[in-house]
Amino acid sequence: MTVLRRRKGRVRSGALVITLAALTIAPPRPAHASTEPKCRGLKITEFLAYLQTEAGIEFDISPKIAEEEGMSMEQLIGRAQGLWEGATQFEYARALRDENPTAEEEAGGGGGGTDGGEDDDDVGPVTYPYIVCSNDDDEDGVAQWDAAVGSAPAQRKPSGFERRQVIKDAIVSATTATGSTFDGGSAAMKDVFNARGTFCVIASLPGSVAQAIEFDTCVVQPMFLATKLGAGTVSLAVAIVNAYANGTKYELDDADDVSALIEEHAAPREVDSNGDGDTTAEDKAFPGLTVSLCPGFLSSDDVFSSVMKKQEKVDKIMTRWLLSKTAEGGESTSHIRSNTFWAGGNADNTTTRRGKFWNEVLDRVSETDVCANTFKKRLSWTIEPGIGENAFTNLHVTYNNSGASSTDNDCVLAMIAGI
Repeated sequence: MTVLRRRKGRVRSGALVITLAALTIAPPRPAHASTEPKCRGLKITEFLAYLQTEAGIEFDISPKIAEEEGMSMEQLIGRAQGLWEGATQFEYARALRDENPTAEEEAGGGGGGTDGGEDDDDVGPVTYPYIVCSNDDDEDGVAQWDAAVGSAPAQRKPSGFERRQVIKDAIVSATTATGSTFDGGSAAMKDVFNARGTFCVIASLPGSVAQAIEFDTCVVQPMFLATKLGAGTVSLAVAIVNAYANGTKYELDDADDVSALIEEHAAPREVDSNGDGDTTAEDKAFPGLTVSLCPGFLSSDDVFSSVMKKQEKVDKIMTRWLLSKTAEGGESTSHIRSNTFWAGGNADNTTTRRGKFWNEVLDRVSETDVCANTFKKRLSWTIEPGIGENAFTNLHVTYNNSGASSTDNDCVLAMIAGI
């Protein structure tokens, strides 16, 4: 899910591209009663087999960590599975809270619409990304014809197309069963995995609908921070920050030698555009990331539609949106903290090395308006609309790290955790 690129040229060029599954930062809300999901969730080992993301590192699954902690890989995976299940429950609860705000919360508003203004342009219930699978991969290979006894081969498994239709029908049925105003029949689904016995899509759904999905062999898994970040994203982002840091440097035990990637994607490359030996900051490449919005997240009449090619307007919309969705009560990252499992949802405080890292970053940017100038002055946004109803729309953000402080770096890393 991570794509790396280098663009030559101006400040708004991007270098480090991080592909996420969805863009959702929601304000924390009081707990609401919930029911148990009808479908099981993915095991962490299943997820690791299907998609390449930060999940393995986020949940401390590596032979190196097993050796350092004196554990077998089986024990380490067992511990990770417990944390994984806790994060899954946390995401379901968060989705249900945002879908069913109290009267007091509705009166208080949610920080404005997509454009960051006082009006709320969003239509319908709050949705979050889920991986929905049809999974009956419980056989040991291709069916064999037993000529000795003349038995027939095993019944063929449904095709990906057939499984996709089953999932779509189940979403419609779940929407009807919950009485949701969500349009289940129009739910966009992005195919992400298709193999013998297993077919998975990503769909943006209300929490109540996701919990009500039900069919034979169904699997529904909420997506959270680690499952949205492409493999190697955080290690590379931290390495780039450390390479050009003007203050605090970060320590990550999982960081590999990424010097070549830093040189390729973020090292300043000053270009003598006039042939006189002089170079300018505009000729440098700056690190950036790409946020992939779930199919269907933006409608044709969305606020972005009329400003696709107006850079200043996109910058203004995204900056106001980011500020409104990360702050509550004057604390610049309170929403991020409340909506991140490692910081706001792990009741017994069990964590991982990456979990400790996120807590440390968020602790450093908890003061009033500490990230406002970073978001306003150092980030540039562009939008690349997806083509087709099942395509991702990409938001590209570039971080001008020339002369950036350690606080600027903290804010940008916290933003990655939030989106």
